[in-house]
Amino acid sequence: MGLRPQLTLEAGGRQEVVAVEGNPEVDQVEEHALEAVRKAEETALEAGRKWVDAAGKWVPAELSGVHEMVEHSFDFAKEVLKLQREFVSDILKVVNEAATEAAKPAPKSAARARHAPRGTTTHAPRRAATTRPVRRAG
Repeated sequence: MGLRPQLTLEAGGRQEVVAVEGNPEVDQVEEHALEAVRKAEETALEAGRKWVDAAGKWVPAELSGVHEMVEHSFDFAKEVLKLQREFVSDILKVVNEAATEAAKPAPKSAARARHAPRGTTTHAPRRAATTRPVRRAG
């Protein structure tokens, strides 16, 4: 009986609450994001394995220089986290821009055209031509 996650979007003085859980579009985006994270983790693990293999060649058996190696490892992790933070920030910017654009009201002319019966226009009706009686000379 937990609360369903919701997202409130605001644009043009209008608010719209979107259910996050059970929303097919959100589910699809989440699945793509999770797959990207899985691939990134696999890549990072492979890089880690290669790094360990390479480091094993230059680290002596008595582990001198471990302090430098640990410092380097944490500096590397810091750079990875910095890149991830920037990446998430860029994603949030894109999502925010898309949500703002989607929440904008449609232009009035487009809204009128959408609601007009098929085969009609939204312009003012044309005046019917008036005819005058023809006088015959006589």
